[in-house]
Formats: sequence, structure tokens, C-alpha cells
Amino acid sequence: MSKVAFKRWAWLFVRVAFCAGALAYVFSGTDLHDQAWIQGRAEPVRLLEMDPQAVTVQIDGEPRRVPIERLQADEQGQPRISWGLASLVTRSDKMLLLLAVALYSIQVGLQIVRFRWMLRLQGIKVGWSVVAAINFMGNFYNYVIPGTTGGDLVRAGYLMRHKINRHGAVVAIALDRLTGLAGLFGLVAVVGLLIPVDNEMVRYAAWVSLGAVACLVGGFAALTGWDAVRRLLGRLPLGGHLEQLYEAATVGRRGWPVLLAAAGLTVVLQAGSMAAFSVAAIALGMEPAWQQYFVYL
Repeated sequence: MSKVAFKRWAWLFVRVAFCAGALAYVFSGTDLHDQAWIQGRAEPVRLLEMDPQAVTVQIDGEPRRVPIERLQADEQGQPRISWGLASLVTRSDKMLLLLAVALYSIQVGLQIVRFRWMLRLQGIKVGWSVVAAINFMGNFYNYVIPGTTGGDLVRAGYLMRHKINRHGAVVAIALDRLTGLAGLFGLVAVVGLLIPVDNEMVRYAAWVSLGAVACLVGGFAALTGWDAVRRLLGRLPLGGHLEQLYEAATVGRRGWPVLLAAAGLTVVLQAGSMAAFSVAAIALGMEPAWQQYFVYL
């Protein structure tokens, strides 16, 4: 095996191992089975069956029947029980759960469309399959790396690695995030002000979100497109890179119809995500409180 082939396979192995470790980390924090807390025990035990008088739990590998009053109580005075993912899925409405997955899958497709718009705005022409792959990688790392923005670094690194208009690629990812935030805050403002929910905090959050939209749009419009700012950036360390980044952002400003369309697409995307989560909640047996789900999500 040549040295080049060995390096390629070694790098592939490292990436696969890292992804496998990241998935293991995600699943390690997920309870698959039901668990119950018994008085006098610091750790929960697996819950096998439950009826109004008693529960059957697994202790030291053996099933034991325990009176319901021997369970620890939660803050509401109810038996302290943690429902596992596997049992929730088993008891769920399968058709509604599939509908929720289908609704959410559409939102992933809309994310790909929005990201491609931002790349095209910077003159970066890549195929749909490449954009989809980069977006899927970004989403994966957003959920694995703390902060939900680590995927942006992965997307930028992939584009810069292939020498595709590096500064434009970084700005395209930033604009993708910016239009996403503007659309999300806009949806929160509209939903919070229009849906009749008697909660003062919801109204407060709606007005704050409306102010956030104004700050995002106004700040971007006010800070880009100035030759004086570009020259000032050029005098700073790494000024050449800063100038090119600023010019790429100015190109985005001149393409405001695309940015506006991207923000509108985000409203549709986020509304669809909220609908998917709400349908999933109903599928898992939660109360069908559609308005509250939409507002609080």
C-alpha cells in the first residue's frame, strides 16, 4: 500500500472512530428502559411492570414486586419514575410518530436549500449532493459538540480545505446562521403576539424577539458596505483576510432579496419543526395542547 493510500485510509478510520465515539456519547445519556426510584436506594432500578397497587422491578437481576407507596415521590408527590425511550416508542401512536419524522425530514431539506442560496450568493457553485453532505455533517456536530455551533466550524473547515473561495465560504455560513436567527426570532415574535396564550412571559419574549430581529437586520445593514470600515480593517493584524471577509459580507448585503427569502424560508422551516415536535408529543401520549407546544417550543 502506498503512503498516500495509507494516509487516506488512516484518516478515514480516525473520522469513523470519532463519529462512533460521538454517537456513543449521545446514546450514553439516553435511558432506553423505564426506571423507578425506591425509598432507601440512591440509584434507580429497572421498572418491568406497574399497576395501581405495586410495581415489578429488577433488583440484582431478579424481578421483585414492590408496593407503590415504597417508591420515592417527585416534586408533585407522584411516584418517581423515569420513562425510557424504548418503552415510550412501544406505547406511542406509530402513525403519528412517523408523521412527525416525515415533517421534520422536510425541514432538513429546507436547510439544505437555504445553505445553497448563501453559497450561490458568494459565487460558490457546488452541487446539491455536496451541499447536502456538508449540511448533514454540520447538523451532526451541532448536536454533539457543546454550544450547537460546532457544526459551523466543520462546514467552514470542509469548504476551506477544498480551496473554494475561503472567505466567501465563511461569510456564507455566517449569513446562513444570521438569516436562520432572524427567521426564528421573527416566528417567535409573530407566534407570541398572535396566539392567545394567557402568559405574560410569552408576550415579553415576543417583544424581545421582535427587537432582536430589528437589531440583526439593522446592525447588518449599518455595518456593511462602508469603504472606511474596510480600510480600517485592512490596518489591523491579518488585515488582508478581514478586508476580504468584509467585502464578502457586503456582497451578501447587496443580495438582500436572497437574504430576505432565506429568512422567510427559516420561518417555514421552524414552523414545520414545531409542528413535528408537537405531533411527536401527541404520539407519545402527552396532552394535545397545540397552542402551548407551539409557543414554548
